[in-house]
Amino acid sequence: MAYNISIINHWFLLLIIVTLNCLLIAYFFGINMNFTKPAIEKLECQSDSKPSFYWDSSTSGFGVKVTPNNKKTYIFQGRVGSNTRRITIGQVKDWRLSDAREKAKELAVLCSQGIDPVIEKAKRIESDLKYGIESKRKEIKFRDAWELYVTANKNRWRPRTYQDHIDLCRGGYDSERNYTYKEQPIKQLLDIKLIDLTSDFFIDWLNKNSFRATTASKSYRLVRAFLNWCDEDTRFENLLPSKSFNTKAVRRNVAPVNAKKDCLTKQQLPSWFNEIKNISNTKISTFFICTLITGSRKDELLADVC
Repeated sequence: MAYNISIINHWFLLLIIVTLNCLLIAYFFGINMNFTKPAIEKLECQSDSKPSFYWDSSTSGFGVKVTPNNKKTYIFQGRVGSNTRRITIGQVKDWRLSDAREKAKELAVLCSQGIDPVIEKAKRIESDLKYGIESKRKEIKFRDAWELYVTANKNRWRPRTYQDHIDLCRGGYDSERNYTYKEQPIKQLLDIKLIDLTSDFFIDWLNKNSFRATTASKSYRLVRAFLNWCDEDTRFENLLPSKSFNTKAVRRNVAPVNAKKDCLTKQQLPSWFNEIKNISNTKISTFFICTLITGSRKDELLADVC
């Protein structure tokens, strides 16, 4: 009888040890079970301070994490080399069980190929961010960069140079001055995207406008300096097409700038003024003197008077 009791005690002790081991394994490593939607809804956290893990018996590495506040999340756990990766798939309330299981299988395939899903996800996020930034950069218009360029260089330029940049991009009604300006060459470029400034576009721009050759030529030189600045600015670099403003085809359509020889010299001024004073019509003599002093052309001066 004593022998039988000893055997019973032995088996009872062994049963307790096995049960404790199972509980410890379940506590630290999780419980294996067949995942179904009803079964997952019944899962509870086994601790007041740590999450509990439950693993699908049919899909390797696929599990559910249950936190003490009963938040349930689909997860995947696998190994890449010597590293263990635990990856969140998504909350149980947001994912269908079949979709979460398929995602776990995809992650398992990556791990088996030695590809770290965590690193791959980080690369994809970085790539998406770069793509988003680049897409926004491609929407930048001539106007956006031009305004920054003029502001950045205003204090470095001579007043006349700065004014040229302002005058040659005017056009339309100016409410502050209550005046309607004739559209100038650079005004035609303001709403064009930088990526669309091809050599063909510039050839069209130079040939199909009604501006004087000297005005078009000056506008081109200002635009050329501006676009060179864009190429050196990190905000706008590499946006211009490879064949743009500086091709030979474009330069051939720019009128050359030649120094004028039909001008008054300092020595000729006294004689000139004497002749002008001898004109009987004071309006005409005044007109000539104003054009000499201001440098205005006839049409410009008459427009201001009118």
